[in-house]
Amino acid sequence: MIKINDQKNKYIERITILEESKKSTDRRLDLLEENQKLLFEMNANIRLIAQQNKNQNKEIKTLQSDIDQVNKKVDRLEKKPLISLEKKVNNLKWFVISTLIGAVIGYFCRIVF
Repeated sequence: MIKINDQKNKYIERITILEESKKSTDRRLDLLEENQKLLFEMNANIRLIAQQNKNQNKEIKTLQSDIDQVNKKVDRLEKKPLISLEKKVNNLKWFVISTLIGAVIGYFCRIVF
């Protein structure tokens, strides 16, 4: 009878140890499942960020192309000689000078004649 009780106690101890081990394993599995869910969410977020980055890169390339076109136009305008403006200013100077000289000559002619 003692042997049976000893054996029974050993089985009870083993069962208790196994139950505790199972609880520990269950907790670890639950934690792994949570971590797996978090990893899936992180991967989805990374995919979304990568897509947004790709879209932003396309927009940046488009903006860069537009900026390049504007720079080319500005370069052409800067290289274009300002001759027409210079000619207009020069013509205006001669007009004013000629008018003043004509007025002075006319005034002296009036006095003399």
